[in-house]
Amino acid sequence: MKFAATRSPFSEAVCPHKGGPLADGLLGQRTVVCPLHACGFDVVSGMPAGHAYGGLKVYPIHLDSKEDLIITFGIREEEE
Repeated sequence: MKFAATRSPFSEAVCPHKGGPLADGLLGQRTVVCPLHACGFDVVSGMPAGHAYGGLKVYPIHLDSKEDLIITFGIREEEE
């Protein structure tokens, strides 16, 4: 898998409104649409697109020097 940029976002896969599987939704250039209620989310920022149901959690991803995909889910306690 190749990326156009060294850093890209990765978002959660479940709609925060009704728990719909976003992998089954429609994906546009930057928007994924929940298959259960047709509300969209910006996959880069996680922000809702035209509704007030809340946003998605997004996580930074990048390729390391060996081209392994690295997803950063949070900060470990020892890094705080």
